[in-house]
Amino acid sequence: MSISNELISLREASKLSGYHSDYLSFLIRSNKLKGHRVGRMWVVYKSDFENFLKNKENPQKSPSNFFQKLSRAIFTTFLVAFFVFITVQILKNPESGKKVANNITYQK
Repeated sequence: MSISNELISLREASKLSGYHSDYLSFLIRSNKLKGHRVGRMWVVYKSDFENFLKNKENPQKSPSNFFQKLSRAIFTTFLVAFFVFITVQILKNPESGKKVANNITYQK
């Protein structure tokens, strides 16, 4: 089997996977998919692309991904709690100009 038989264009890869060719070229540029540019066309090795699809379908749980999601969830929870706290403080103290929290005042 020659190398040219193993290379496929992003158009072919797009048909095989259902991913848009622009998305696949983005993955190549961000080093998440191995590929090369030949002239104006991106190509990938078919075996590398098949491995990428297998890993995409069954992603390994990486600790860094877990902690990123966890920290995002904690931050979101904190923001919601903060805004609920401020809203409750404003509703408790409806007088105009009353200090609610540090540097936050309620204005009618």
